[in-house]
Amino acid sequence: MEQQLELELELEQALEGHTDRVWGVAWSPSGEHLASCSGDKTVRIWSRRDLSQQQQQQQQQQHQAQQHASPPSSWICSAVLEDAHTRTIRACGWSPNGRHLATASFDATTAVWELQGGTWEQVATLEGHENEVKCVAWSPDGGLIATCGRDRSVWVWESLPGNEYECVDVKQGHAQDVKMVAWHPSGELLASASYDDSIKMWATDGDEWSCVQTLGGSSGQGHTSTVWAVAFDPTGNTLASCSDDCTVRIWQRSSSGSSSSSSREDLGSPGAYGDGGRDRSWKCTATICEVHTRTIFTLDWSPDGLLATGDGENSIRVFRCGASPAQHPPTATNATPQRGDDSDGECAPASAASPASVTASTDPGLASASTRPADDLHGTGASGRSSAPDTIMQDTQPQQGHDVEVGGQEAIGDEGWRMVACRLQASSQDVNCVRWQPQRAVHLSVQQGLLTGQGAGSLLASAGDDGLVRLWRVVPAPRSDVHI
Repeated sequence: MEQQLELELELEQALEGHTDRVWGVAWSPSGEHLASCSGDKTVRIWSRRDLSQQQQQQQQQQHQAQQHASPPSSWICSAVLEDAHTRTIRACGWSPNGRHLATASFDATTAVWELQGGTWEQVATLEGHENEVKCVAWSPDGGLIATCGRDRSVWVWESLPGNEYECVDVKQGHAQDVKMVAWHPSGELLASASYDDSIKMWATDGDEWSCVQTLGGSSGQGHTSTVWAVAFDPTGNTLASCSDDCTVRIWQRSSSGSSSSSSREDLGSPGAYGDGGRDRSWKCTATICEVHTRTIFTLDWSPDGLLATGDGENSIRVFRCGASPAQHPPTATNATPQRGDDSDGECAPASAASPASVTASTDPGLASASTRPADDLHGTGASGRSSAPDTIMQDTQPQQGHDVEVGGQEAIGDEGWRMVACRLQASSQDVNCVRWQPQRAVHLSVQQGLLTGQGAGSLLASAGDDGLVRLWRVVPAPRSDVHI
């Protein structure tokens, strides 16, 4: 049975300017600006070039006449932020009001920038981490900043009037480097991902932050290697994580009394999760594996629920939860060497593991690609690029960008995770970061008639080891494209 690919990622523009690998990208809240940070110790701000109505019409006509050609360049570098850091800038993040930008560096500091009269000025430096700062994230209300680093700690800073920032808590719960921190949309929960294979959930009782749950790690019921990234979906009810074990895990909130695939710790005060901390926990409901054959470094949710990943195979894949046709049985794939970023990008030794298997929850409404429970996952095989077709055992869709076949296992139930788009060789080297443009900008693109149809207007930014930032437009796949 042949199945039509739903979407494709069309390269809109490659942004050049950085002179070293690009570690991260971050959209401004309005979606009108994009920040990128690099090993060259700079941050670049990219802005859409203002076009007249006539130029916009000409651009649309040209793009419609050449469906497979990239539209004319429309993004330019509007600012370069430099001289604040002495080493690689690993991550950057916007404040919710779009007036401030925070940058985390391997020089153990976090800088805060403010847009003043059209010029970006450094207004604060956050110091305290012992060594490399790996990530920085603003809380949804802008009142707090979270940072994490190689020193195994998570720091929470409060934003005060006059561009003053005060450290209000330091947490040491992880056993190894902390790779990433991400805020729940409510702002009352903070997730951290670590080299110790675990994800920790932090909540506050008003005075102190505490770990209310650990997903994976020593429990053996989660990822089996470094967790590189975590992301909450727009509703806050689902968390996605990706790992050096070449899998993506989907975690959902469950009520007290239901079984959990994670180790439970003290759930804190009743308000820890904003709706009763003791009545909520996070449970792994699906695992996507045997699709990626190398480390998955990054993932991000689109405003409408698409999940994008970037990996060490230089590819970008997009997944959706929903029904799809049955597929053929999968073939085995191999895992890849683990990469560390402790020394401005040097690789860490590979860790061997056993063959992977896709699993999914048997909870009502969720497809199950296997009769085994979701936590019965033991990692992936030895390092190396597999020559076998990429597979997903749960509602697979074909890869985009090349003529390939994708195997998969018959889905059980009405819903399941499936791949709806894939861009092979999205970068000439590792894809370090993917970020979806905010909803507001997507609506504008649709209103301007740039695109119509499913996935219309979605724009995805990616950053790679090749030093480029790329912008990808999500469009409906041509009818004659890849089938499975």
